[in-house]
Amino acid sequence: MTQLKSVVDTVQNLVFISDRHASICKAIDEIFPTAFHCFCIHHLKMNLLAKFTTPALEALFFKAAKAFRESYFNENWVQLCTHPGVREYLEAIGKERWARCFQTKLRYSQMTTNIAESINALFRHARKLSVTALLDHIRGVLQRWIYERRTLASSRQSTLSDCTEEMIAEASDNARRHIVMNIDQFNFEVRDGNLNGDVDLQSQTCSFYRK
Repeated sequence: MTQLKSVVDTVQNLVFISDRHASICKAIDEIFPTAFHCFCIHHLKMNLLAKFTTPALEALFFKAAKAFRESYFNENWVQLCTHPGVREYLEAIGKERWARCFQTKLRYSQMTTNIAESINALFRHARKLSVTALLDHIRGVLQRWIYERRTLASSRQSTLSDCTEEMIAEASDNARRHIVMNIDQFNFEVRDGNLNGDVDLQSQTCSFYRK
C-alpha cells in the first residue's frame, strides 16, 4: 500500500473499492486518510445472505445500492428494513460505503471489485511462478491486450467501444422524453416528468442522486 501511495498520492478525490477485510480497511485509513473507501456490493450481498439467509434480500439490496436517487433508495430500503436485523447491520457498515446515492465521492458505476476478481482468475495458475516469471507473464498479457485493442481501434469509425455506443444510444433514447433548459453555458435544468435536477457538464456532476 505504501508503494501505491508513491504513485497515486497526488490524485484528487481518490476512491478505493474493496471487501471489508480488516487489514485493507486499516491500511487505507492509515496510508490514505483523505481517500473515500467504499465496499464491493457483491461481497456485502454474500455476507448479507449468509447472515440472514433470506433470498429475497438480494434483489432489494442491489436495487437500493445501485439507486442514483435517494427516493428510489428509500423505496427498497423500507422493504429491507422489514427483515429483522438487516437495518442495524447495513447502517453499522455505513450507507455511504455501499449505497450510490449517499456516496461522498464519486464511484460512478464501479459498484463491485469484479475487475480485480477477473484479473485474479486470469492469473490464478501464473501465481505459482516465481515473482520475476509472474511479472513477465503479466507484461506479456498486457502487451497482447494493448496491441489487439489498438489494432481494433484503428479500424473503427468511432472512438468508443460497441458496449459504450449501445449505452449512449439507450441513454439518448430515454432522454428524448426529458425537457432540458439552459442555466448557463455548462449548467442545465433537466425535467424528466418525475424528479427534476441540475446537470453540470464542466464538473461532470448532477443533483439527481440527492433527490
